[in-house]
Amino acid sequence: MLKTVIRIGTDFKADFLSVLEGDDPTFIRNCEKIIQNRINYWNPKELFVIHINTTFSHHSVEGNCINSRDFSFWSIGDTLEVTRYHPNIYQPSTAIFLRSYKGYEEKTAVNYIKRRKREEYSTYDSNYGEKHCNYKPINDGLIIYYSKNTLSRDEASIMFFSKYETRHEAILVRFSKDKNWNISDAYGVSSTEMQQVLDG
Repeated sequence: MLKTVIRIGTDFKADFLSVLEGDDPTFIRNCEKIIQNRINYWNPKELFVIHINTTFSHHSVEGNCINSRDFSFWSIGDTLEVTRYHPNIYQPSTAIFLRSYKGYEEKTAVNYIKRRKREEYSTYDSNYGEKHCNYKPINDGLIIYYSKNTLSRDEASIMFFSKYETRHEAILVRFSKDKNWNISDAYGVSSTEMQQVLDG
């Protein structure tokens, strides 16, 4: 079932994340707090939440090392590819939310692709028999990566790539199981600030 995450002021009346198989509920709860904090900070029009089978280091965000290709998506048939990480290795799954007057409404990949095809896009033939569609970079969006399988990890992370017109920002927050999934370090943002979000 698709979610509608209602926002009243800075308060969200539902969660963006759900605890899935292999997830540590404490880690998911702490990620949710940081996600809501960052959404209130950036207020993105389009939101992509990616559950991914890895954790990240500071090299992923050093120098805000993102460019327009991080926000240029493509599709084949009803399959939308958002992440730059190989699907067969990292097994990402993506939830798509669009900002509305209610807050944020979850959309299927099929509906999102139909929406993007109302705009200008390019196509070329793929090896899968269907055309490969490339879309222009979005202007106002947030991509979130958070680690899956945290029941069997000692460390995990959540990473944010934000874009608004020509402004790009990237932050990484890392967590430690030894600290009950509190913050071990952060890049692009103060770890003290992020820990205060968890403690608030």
